[in-house]
Amino acid sequence: MQMMLKEYGDIDINDPEMISEYYRRCFALSEEKMNDLNKAIQRYDFVETARHYKWIKRIGAEVLVPYEQKDDQQKAEQVAALADEAFERGINPGWVRRARPYAVNVQIKEDMLLSGLLEPLFMRNPRGGISREESGWYVLLKKEYYSEKTGIDLGVNEMDLII
Repeated sequence: MQMMLKEYGDIDINDPEMISEYYRRCFALSEEKMNDLNKAIQRYDFVETARHYKWIKRIGAEVLVPYEQKDDQQKAEQVAALADEAFERGINPGWVRRARPYAVNVQIKEDMLLSGLLEPLFMRNPRGGISREESGWYVLLKKEYYSEKTGIDLGVNEMDLII
């Protein structure tokens, strides 16, 4: 605002042009960054979008949850295939679109180690293989910690989940 005062002198805060200029300056992204952001959005590349668009703070993790075969064998097989694919090749935007219906969001602390409960998933390297880039996705390894009625219960105190 001070730069605008120096540049324009007295400013009419009700002038639509001044309001537009103020917000353009406040929220300006370099053209290159904006192009990268738009390309990531169009590709449904959620990790890349989050990297370019920092206003969305990740407060949880996406967890692919297993299903009991007795409840729905087809769903259980689809989730198992998604988990296998992620462990073997990593995940990409296409995998995320297919996995989203079988995932829940859980708030966890960054340093919380859920050894034996959650397995982290990593991004697929476009040149092949799995990168070491975190994806924000996990697989719940133990079916008994998930219920379609109550969701995930990791057996921790609710206050421990507050970030």
